[in-house]
Amino acid sequence: MTAGLPEVTALTVNGEPVTLDVPVGTTLGEALRDNLGLPGTKLACWENVCGACTVLIDGAAVASCSRLLHDAAGQDVWTVEGADRHPVARVVRRAFEQCRAYQCGFCTAGFIMATTALLAEPHGLSDEQLPSALDGNVCRCGAYSRISEAVRCSARELRALTGPEAALQP
Repeated sequence: MTAGLPEVTALTVNGEPVTLDVPVGTTLGEALRDNLGLPGTKLACWENVCGACTVLIDGAAVASCSRLLHDAAGQDVWTVEGADRHPVARVVRRAFEQCRAYQCGFCTAGFIMATTALLAEPHGLSDEQLPSALDGNVCRCGAYSRISEAVRCSARELRALTGPEAALQP
């Protein structure tokens, strides 16, 4: 954790209000893992290039490794641990499990959250175009074909549940 003066930050994490007193300069990813015990957010590159630390902030996919905690103050943050309570993430997580869209699993949470952000809003992409919209996420094991299938399966299931243009909100 980065050293600095203490700073109190209030936000909502996975639907629950949270107040953290952490040093200035603490990243959102560090706070989620170290202070809230949410290990699904993986910290790997620290440069916003691999996607393993992707979380949702007010519905948008964000790299938590390069976002300071205080920048998320007052916002709604979702991690993979809250997927069962988030209507879109629940569908996406289930599709990733059914398609076995993982190998080592290190990138999986980031892919699930990035897919959730993509599918929560109307996007006009075909099922075949969806996986390329996640180019900011990297799978070092090369499970891309199963990840792509999980993304397409998630999109089909969400369309069946809500219609082609509807967006689900937590």
